[in-house]
Amino acid sequence: MSQPDLYPPPFLSVLCADMGGGSAPTADAPPSLLRTTSLSSSTIRSTIRAFPKSPDSPVLDIPSLDADLLYEHVTSSLHPTTLPKVAPCLTEALGGDAKQAALFARRFASVHALLEADVKERGLRQDGSLNPSAAYLICLTCRVAEMLLDPPDPDNASRVALRVRAACDFFYSHYCVLHHSLSNPSSTPRSFRELIDASEPRDLSPSLQTMAVSGLSNSLCGPIKVNVLRVHLPSSHLRCVDARPTSLSEHIASPTCAAAISGGFFLYSESPILPPSARTDPVGLLVSDGEIVNPPSFARASLVEGVNGSVTIAPVSMCGWRVTFADDITERTFCVTHHNGLLFDPELEAHPAPAAAFNRAYGLVSPPAFGRGKCVALVNSTIVAVSERREGLPIPLAGVVLVIPEVVLFDIADERVKVSWYAPYEKEKIRNAMAGGPMLVVEGKVMIDKDEEDFSKTAPPVTFSQDETFDTNLLPRMGIGVTADSQFLYAAAVDGRDVDTPGMTLKLLAEFLQALGCSQAMNLDGGSSKRMILGGTVVDNSTTEVKGAGGGGTLDKEKVRVLRTSILFEEKEKEKEAAAAKKQRQP
Repeated sequence: MSQPDLYPPPFLSVLCADMGGGSAPTADAPPSLLRTTSLSSSTIRSTIRAFPKSPDSPVLDIPSLDADLLYEHVTSSLHPTTLPKVAPCLTEALGGDAKQAALFARRFASVHALLEADVKERGLRQDGSLNPSAAYLICLTCRVAEMLLDPPDPDNASRVALRVRAACDFFYSHYCVLHHSLSNPSSTPRSFRELIDASEPRDLSPSLQTMAVSGLSNSLCGPIKVNVLRVHLPSSHLRCVDARPTSLSEHIASPTCAAAISGGFFLYSESPILPPSARTDPVGLLVSDGEIVNPPSFARASLVEGVNGSVTIAPVSMCGWRVTFADDITERTFCVTHHNGLLFDPELEAHPAPAAAFNRAYGLVSPPAFGRGKCVALVNSTIVAVSERREGLPIPLAGVVLVIPEVVLFDIADERVKVSWYAPYEKEKIRNAMAGGPMLVVEGKVMIDKDEEDFSKTAPPVTFSQDETFDTNLLPRMGIGVTADSQFLYAAAVDGRDVDTPGMTLKLLAEFLQALGCSQAMNLDGGSSKRMILGGTVVDNSTTEVKGAGGGGTLDKEKVRVLRTSILFEEKEKEKEAAAAKKQRQP
């Protein structure tokens, strides 16, 4: 949880003083909410301290009232004046993206309505204790109002919008925990393993199985709904694709494609996104049928398939990768030997010569080069800038700055210079690869270290790198893992943003994949980008909106995010049949 405010605002002081207080219970009094849940008053107090205001932000003008009057003030005065400001303020913060700003405003309104409905149903107080939903509603409204007052961050213009979204998801998640700790009194919660064992697998094809795992879990997430795909690796192979040039529907329409899931992260809410980068560009390693679409700019968990069919899940950094600069006459190759650190001897004579790579997890500007060296800013294979003096360069949002220890024999900034990347390989070359992260399971144990995988500072996605909730948000998730014997791959699409199935934290996703039997597992892009397609049909609930208990209804296609990258699963037998049929058609 976030550290408490050094100087807590009046609303927070009032709530912290009130939580767990009130008159002593009488014999015939209804049980206190706090005593009928697994939540302690200290947990509630810790929760409402989240998202402290910026040190230089103006103080919100909230009267120092008792908690009951504070709730009335927030619902009748502050919320009606704050809500109309959300969309216009966030539109400006998101560079004019009114559609995304409207989405965040709807989410704020939806979560506020859920919390207010819970207070109306259960009461503002029970047995003298303040309903935690009331405390969450007060804090959500006050924190969002504070955020809208924050001065803009020139280095991260979209920060206020992302904080508003994160705060909505945060208090929504804690409402769900509260809701399910009070509901389901007669239901017996079960472990992930028990829920998996109770699910009925269904054959999708000879090499693919699927099952829907649902029920009340004994974790804090409450009920779960997870669509699971099991792939027999020896009789299948995967393809990682950038779906933007064509469309995902074109890929899954192929007779060899039996299933598909959403892939890794892409640029979306970050700001500013400067050319040559563009919104929806994939972030991190992406190799598709042997073509390097993106080098591993970030040292992150990656799903890798070799040309001989081996499949691994492990962090992949730029170390060991080679980059070649070539004009019409000359070429020069460098090998990246260090990641976010200058440790090599600048006079070291090696072939290829060493280079160090720096990304946004290092900072906004790279260190300078030694002696006759140069700094080269790259986004994939495009040269963005070259240092003319002994100084560092601004690091591109989704790219790197290479610090090379010697001057090449030609003008590296010449537009005729071509840049090529080459992956290292020990046993076999890479055929397909997709970065995500972080790692969730390592050698059968739950292990999550976001900092180790460059999820820090302004590295995209900033929703991970600047997570103020410390992995407490229940969200739709997508995870993927392999068994220790490399026989099976599991993909898990976790539904969320619905009180009936609120979603999971990264840690809970890791525990679920561990329960499936994965020895190595990683996170992929989740939220409204999460998708699982089986036999041409989308089987999961992928939406940008939040729903209350019993929300139901049909999926609004306008509120489903378009996929940018995807992992396709293809059967080797069908590939052989398709190849034979193609050969017969040839004259």
